[in-house]
Amino acid sequence: MPIEEAKRLQARMRGEKPATAAPKRSSHEAAFDRQLADADLPAHLIEQQLVPGRKFRTDYCWPAHRVALELDGTVRRGNGDHQTESGITSDCQKALRLAALGWLPLRITATMVASGEAIELVGRVLARIEDTRSER
Repeated sequence: MPIEEAKRLQARMRGEKPATAAPKRSSHEAAFDRQLADADLPAHLIEQQLVPGRKFRTDYCWPAHRVALELDGTVRRGNGDHQTESGITSDCQKALRLAALGWLPLRITATMVASGEAIELVGRVLARIEDTRSER
């Protein structure tokens, strides 16, 4: 059985639901997708609805580690949903709702993806969580 198929089967067995349709990926998400494919990291899911009763989806998540990751796109002067007061408030509410459910919400930027910093730091976070578990 191919690795990706095995990962999907394991996720289904844990009760995780895949996104119903293949989401449209931004160029930044596509770049991070490629980095994730090349990295030796635990299995992740994309575009998952993690907060019951809320429509928003998180860009990436590692359910076994309870890590939820949002990738913020290119910052433009004065425009963009995440740069208005209501957009920032919405992002904060989303992060706090995830944290209240036991998720660790992380945010990265397109610049961090382009430099390779995002994949390196996400890998370190996931490794630290695994280390903490093994110390118990």
